[in-house]
Amino acid sequence: MKESQSLQEKYAPNNACWGCGPANPDGLHIRSFPKNGEVVAQWKPEKLPLQLDGRLSSDEARERGSPAVHCHGGICNQIAPANADE
Repeated sequence: MKESQSLQEKYAPNNACWGCGPANPDGLHIRSFPKNGEVVAQWKPEKLPLQLDGRLSSDEARERGSPAVHCHGGICNQIAPANADE
């Protein structure tokens, strides 16, 4: 089964953003898709290094959590005016 093209792949294929850029091989690869009148983000986290007590460090959480919100919101903001009539 072929996977759908994300909004990032469709509208910004050369974007090297660490959070959502399709052109960044080392990034998080957050992907956004239209679904039932909304836009849904998809992200599969990789195994992350943990602190000695087994918890995710605050730096790691901030580094990975912030792009999940900013990248998805950014692509929605960019495409919304172009798709207002859909």
